[in-house]
Amino acid sequence: MANPLTSPAFVKMLQEDLREVEDDARKYNDLSSKKEQIFDIITDSTRAWEEWTSVSALGDIPSFNGRLTTLGITPGYSTKIESKEYAAKTVASRKLFDDLKYDILTNLSKQLINSAYRVRDKNAVAIFGNATSTAFDFMPSQEEGVALASNSHTTKVPGVSTSSGFDNLGASSFSATAVAATRILMRKFKQANGERIDTGDSYCLLVPDDLNFKAQELVKTRFELDSENNNVNMQHGLYQIINWLRLSDYSTSSWGMLDMSTMKDNFKWIQRADAETNNTVDFDTFALMTSVYERHAGGFIDWRSYFHHNV
Repeated sequence: MANPLTSPAFVKMLQEDLREVEDDARKYNDLSSKKEQIFDIITDSTRAWEEWTSVSALGDIPSFNGRLTTLGITPGYSTKIESKEYAAKTVASRKLFDDLKYDILTNLSKQLINSAYRVRDKNAVAIFGNATSTAFDFMPSQEEGVALASNSHTTKVPGVSTSSGFDNLGASSFSATAVAATRILMRKFKQANGERIDTGDSYCLLVPDDLNFKAQELVKTRFELDSENNNVNMQHGLYQIINWLRLSDYSTSSWGMLDMSTMKDNFKWIQRADAETNNTVDFDTFALMTSVYERHAGGFIDWRSYFHHNV
């Protein structure tokens, strides 16, 4: 725990002969978040947790042999996403506040809010940074029990084979060939009843900053990359790109592809309590205290919007 802000710690700032005091909070910007582009942002939750479940679609009707065949639907997996609390405070002595010659304490509320926003972004990107892990931060109950990206996805529908169409984990380095192959794999995803899904053709590359130039080159080059044949680049303009800088904190080479038509259906962000700040003066010490409180959670309710390459 950090100590309260007191005069001895800031003795140089009690005099007016400094040319300038550089405040990092004003000088440097935090990384921008990409959470809003991917997640369905829920701001009206009033529960301790939110829970989702699903139900399979009907299978194919069989040929008629004089008596109707009964078809059924099967309950799917349920997922519970539970918000966690985050909070902190700053404490500055009354003497320091009175004697400071520079305004380093005037934006502490803003800094606390920025800190809360930063924690949100880190928790959101962790869902993709830890795509192969089942150590979920906000999902105390995930019935399938499988990571977001896995070759072991299952279904509750009896008799459905999961040998194909149920895998969303690869290990290919980013390249034009790997991206094209990943698109084909996603277009062969199957729903719980084993039937293929029409995902359309609206895909997005999710990359760390280290792969952004390669992604931009692939999407913006009109002719085939690294080829003297002058063939048309069929992937030109085919994908959008989300360059989430914090992904580099997990891997500089892993990447993924998102189905933009369904990603907000399957990735959920619960903003249970927005960053709230309060200010007060301690009765006994006259210390000036500023606090922030935040409550949020994030997770996924279905894996079929994402393919991950763990490189």
